[in-house]
Amino acid sequence: MYWASIPNDADEAQFRAVARRCLARKIAPAEVTFASAEEAALFETVPEGDTLLSFSVPQAYAELLTYAICHRAPDRFALLYDVLWRIRHGERGLADNPADASVARLNEYARNVRRDIHKMHAFLRFRKQPVDGRPVFMSWFEPQHFILHRAVPFFVDRFSSMEWFIATPIGTAAWNGSELVYGPPGERPPSCADAVLDETWLTYYRTTFNPARLRLKAMAAEIPRHYWANMPETGLIPGMVANAADVPCIARRRKPSPAKDQMTRRSCLWASSREMPRISPADPLSGRRGSCWTEHWPMLGSSAAGFISPMRSSISNMSRAASAVSTRSPMQARCKAANGGSSRKSRQ
Repeated sequence: MYWASIPNDADEAQFRAVARRCLARKIAPAEVTFASAEEAALFETVPEGDTLLSFSVPQAYAELLTYAICHRAPDRFALLYDVLWRIRHGERGLADNPADASVARLNEYARNVRRDIHKMHAFLRFRKQPVDGRPVFMSWFEPQHFILHRAVPFFVDRFSSMEWFIATPIGTAAWNGSELVYGPPGERPPSCADAVLDETWLTYYRTTFNPARLRLKAMAAEIPRHYWANMPETGLIPGMVANAADVPCIARRRKPSPAKDQMTRRSCLWASSREMPRISPADPLSGRRGSCWTEHWPMLGSSAAGFISPMRSSISNMSRAASAVSTRSPMQARCKAANGGSSRKSRQ
């Protein structure tokens, strides 16, 4: 059994170096434990050196490694090495198999990391603060995973002409307009609220709030409470949600019944100024496919009578003929058909 030392916030390069050493010594996934250097080693440490030469991996595994390694789960290194070991031993398409337990878990980790990156892009707030006589935009964010190196390039592209500083519990990032520098974890910067800007933003947030479209579950899913402390507009949400119950359209909102909903759709589709004609119960068309004939009459316009009347007449004749035939015996019906429709007495 071996002990592989790797930092908790290891990136792709650090994991590849450790994995190459394990593969060079042909250490199976069940024979190695990945842990940080701060933890006590219970087994023999994987020795340095004797690294395996470079080798290629499928694109699907490379993409999975890019995001899954940023997750906080302690078993991500073991899962990544397990999949890598099996790929090196013949299962080249393993990373494309979502039914595999290890791949499914890593895909879940990757989705969570991508979601955390999206939340950082959406919820990070910069505050202007003078530093040495020049304006620097400070911010504080608390990510759930090790996403700093994945998320910060977005801000370099978006705010390249500004000087800004992002502090997080997992590290810091500073941009001076030409160079990006990463640093150790920092403390939350002092509050530097802008009364005018914050009040303008809060006024905009209040006026764009639509109580008729309030969905609490969707709001909680898109804006988890984990991020509320760093967003000034979240202080308005409890009051706006409480006041939404007093809006008449919200208080009376209920799920319509299927019958009422169907009637609404029909009235919108077949609306007409003329009155719908009624069909008597004796009419052969009245029992066929509900009221579809009466619904289509307004759309047919002036040609409805010319189209429906001959059809009703032909169906009535067919119904009377069918009733007459049903009263005869089968022998009589065959004899009449064989004699051209006339009886034997008429021929004599």
